[in-house]
Amino acid sequence: MQSQPEKKVSFDDLRSRLPASDLEIRSALNKNRILDLDDSLRSIPPSFLLTILPSLLSSLPLPAILAHPPNLSKKKSKPSTKPTEPVVLVSEAEESELLEALDSVDCGKLVGLTILGWFGEQDHEGGRWKFELEGIVRELGIDLLAAGGVSIPFSLPSHYSTRRTDRGRVERVHSLVNNHSNLS
Repeated sequence: MQSQPEKKVSFDDLRSRLPASDLEIRSALNKNRILDLDDSLRSIPPSFLLTILPSLLSSLPLPAILAHPPNLSKKKSKPSTKPTEPVVLVSEAEESELLEALDSVDCGKLVGLTILGWFGEQDHEGGRWKFELEGIVRELGIDLLAAGGVSIPFSLPSHYSTRRTDRGRVERVHSLVNNHSNLS
């Protein structure tokens, strides 16, 4: 018995079948990491996101609070009893730089722009993107757990070592990653 080819579902098919607004449908598609490519909806496997998200993170500049942390050596006269507010790590980058980084892991422009939209907001002029890093890191962690964690081949992007000033630290990280990959 031959299996029938799987019918492709488009956004218009969903719109005609679901009693929801376009915004609600798009929100659900984004939440479930489903792309609208060539007039059909396709899910992104976690393994693909595991290759894309590290490249995206490495292309973003270090948030200012991490690059220049507040001076913690000052002694306070009286400990504060107020709960501290969580720090939201935000980073911004030019769209062209982000797409170039995603292209280095064979992610096309349309897919790249969609993924940028899942994790960031584009400015009004359309040239820069702003990201809350927690969402990207959370997604990366969830995808690592879904894949079983340790059996994932992971390597640092080739341009990573040129962006760091502590070359010895980067070489140690490369060594650890390569040794881990050989154990798998």
